Amino acid sequence: MISAILFDSDEKELNKIKDLVSDAVSMLTDDEIRFCACSGEKDLEKALQTMDLCDVVIAEFGENGSAIDRIRARFATAPLLLAVDVTVSPMKYIRPGIMPSGLILRPLSEEDLEKNISEFLTASLDIRNTEDETQIMVETKKGNIKVPISQVFYFESKAKKVYLRLRNEEYGYYDTLEHLETVLPGNFLRCHRGIIVNMDYVTQYKATEKTLYLEGDMFIPVSRRYNADVRGRMKNE
Repeated sequence: MISAILFDSDEKELNKIKDLVSDAVSMLTDDEIRFCACSGEKDLEKALQTMDLCDVVIAEFGENGSAIDRIRARFATAPLLLAVDVTVSPMKYIRPGIMPSGLILRPLSEEDLEKNISEFLTASLDIRNTEDETQIMVETKKGNIKVPISQVFYFESKAKKVYLRLRNEEYGYYDTLEHLETVLPGNFLRCHRGIIVNMDYVTQYKATEKTLYLEGDMFIPVSRRYNADVRGRMKNE
């Protein structure tokens, strides 16, 4: 599954971009696409608060780039195709905080728009499919999802699957915690027979409750077997 953010204050143009993206993705991959298509900054802000994964962004710069700044604050490295009016100075959008992968200069024809989107998605999906040790490929009914390991709060084993928990979403796939222990970076720690936690998201450990508290009002149990490991790690944090 491919997750895309589309932002355009012109709803007619937004719907056209959505159709072009759907057509292009269907030609490039068998994966389904999940859209966050917004024409207003309030709707965009709500979407950014609930999205955990984003593979591509196509968005307009607008008058001052505030929407782009919000998107970049949440998804700093997602490939970005930026739509910008030719009257806007390049100094406003060619900067480190934005880093567009491509530009759509307005006004432009529908043919140019289709060509820009097709070329952008082709390049972006090629990068997405490149093997990367910092990501985990999860197979779902809607296609493969690449999840950055750094965004995983914890892995939990249940119902013969491993479920990785993000801030707002959860995905299950076939793996074992024993295998994950051998490949995950050092910030991950086994805290329970069925759980490996990302210590970067831990905010507190209550030993009397045998409970780890994480960002986002999450909490997970710590079993007696791993209590000493958790206490030791917390002291060194």
